[in-house]
Amino acid sequence: MLFKKSLKKLTSFAVAVAIFGGMTISDVEAANKAINIPSKSAFKHTAIIGNNRADTSNIIISNSKETNNFILVNQYSGLSYALMNSANAAKTGSYIVPVNDGSIPKEHQYFSASDESVMNLKLSGNSSSFKGSFINDLSGTYANVEKNISNNLSRASVDNLNNNFSSASTVFIVNGDKGLADAMSIAPVSYRDKTPILFTTKDGNKIDGYSKKSGVNYVVVGGNKVVSDSLVKEYNATRLAGDTRYETNKAVLDRYYPNRDIAYFTNGDTLVDALSSVHMTKDDGIVLVNHKKNHNLISNIDTYQIGGVAGYEFKYKNENGKFAGVSKVSAKKKTPVNNAATRYKVYKHKININNVTGSHISFPNNDLKILVEACLNQKTVINLNWERMNDAYFTLVNSWSAPSIDTYRQGDKCYVYGDESIKNLKEYSRKLTKYRNEINRALSSMNLNCSNDEMIRQINQYICDTYSYKVIGGNSFDMTENYEGQCMHYSLLFNNMCAAVGIDMDYVEGDTIRGRHGWNRGTFDGHTYYFDITWNDPLGTDTFREDYLWCEKNPHLSVNKVLDDSCIGF
Repeated sequence: MLFKKSLKKLTSFAVAVAIFGGMTISDVEAANKAINIPSKSAFKHTAIIGNNRADTSNIIISNSKETNNFILVNQYSGLSYALMNSANAAKTGSYIVPVNDGSIPKEHQYFSASDESVMNLKLSGNSSSFKGSFINDLSGTYANVEKNISNNLSRASVDNLNNNFSSASTVFIVNGDKGLADAMSIAPVSYRDKTPILFTTKDGNKIDGYSKKSGVNYVVVGGNKVVSDSLVKEYNATRLAGDTRYETNKAVLDRYYPNRDIAYFTNGDTLVDALSSVHMTKDDGIVLVNHKKNHNLISNIDTYQIGGVAGYEFKYKNENGKFAGVSKVSAKKKTPVNNAATRYKVYKHKININNVTGSHISFPNNDLKILVEACLNQKTVINLNWERMNDAYFTLVNSWSAPSIDTYRQGDKCYVYGDESIKNLKEYSRKLTKYRNEINRALSSMNLNCSNDEMIRQINQYICDTYSYKVIGGNSFDMTENYEGQCMHYSLLFNNMCAAVGIDMDYVEGDTIRGRHGWNRGTFDGHTYYFDITWNDPLGTDTFREDYLWCEKNPHLSVNKVLDDSCIGF
């Protein structure tokens, strides 16, 4: 575990340096104003400061012990849910990861590079914390995805206690709306002791759906402005509080960390930089500071600053009047694990039907998802501006998978108009829904715990056994109307079935001894292979073959056109 203190004060900094092998020593970049902290020359100082909260989180996680378990919270509105999960993080060996409502921030390189097939995610938040499409994407990508979504924070904390800590002998009580700083102060203790946090209702007068249990020690964190005296009396609770969040923070530290020898500290006004820090601060707690408060708690002690305080720089002045250097921790890079790019590694394939658009795209970007979902739901308002709409629409046009619609722009949205367009939307929705359902049915019947080599062989056999060659024209998803089609239909069906299980495939066109043709190619273990499902399905027979699977060289005369995920728009 990060910053493990096995030898306490004498070696605590040495251990941290050992864990952070390769970090560089540098002065923290100059800020607007300096805050001078007294610090004898024997003490050491470290800064864990990213470009933003997600970057700071990535630095912490990338320098921590490897795990496959993560708790995802909304980085802008999910602080209370993150703190509620402190004890859960300890119980499950999870790290708390702040994310966007619709994506994993690009700063989370270490998380994104991990092996998706063995990662367990828990999403904790309210109904607006994560977009439905994002949840679906995660569910179709990672090994296990648990959703804990509740708009009642107090009730959510009660359910968490009942489901995971029903035998807890101590319970912390905090106001989840006005007392988040107090929850941050107690979170390291919650993690260390696996003690659950209960949130009161906003008025601080009750805990929704919970009654006092005999034999349980209740500790209220925060003053009577956030948690009422009547509630303290009802639960016969001990109150830890000061007149401000900073005084309450000191009270928590004095109670639970009287002999601490490292000061981990973070911005007590914003709190957000410490979202992922609970596992590293469990042995010493977290000091809340701003440009004026609690500076005495970080004086003459080894320090770790987690995140910045805007407009200010902490400097450490020793007994000789000199300023000490500050070690700045950088994120460790991780080589991405991409099972879908391997040929023989066995892993559990997850079906993500949202990857199926009928087009050549294996992993649709957000704009393409918005367009396809709007058309599937027969919406006449598309939440894309004209440029983004055109890029998404013509991506579908390029691979025979677009609805035939007329649109006009107004402001930052596009609108479908005309009776014919509405009729065509309805037909597009019917056909693509059938296409997706058939792909989902077929893949669900296959062995998904297999290598990509076997997965592709199963898809090849299904297509050859189920469909017949016939020139029909039309769109890509016309293939499932009468279970027949030409090379374009075969190749794009193969492309979309691979996409549904996370395998990246390209659609290619070129010349063969029989004329113009379409087939596929993909890259596995750094090698390019070609696949021709059409030519694996001989005309006039009920047999299939694998002659045109895993071809190390292009089996045809030439490749004149390649459509991959970079081919967007016109």
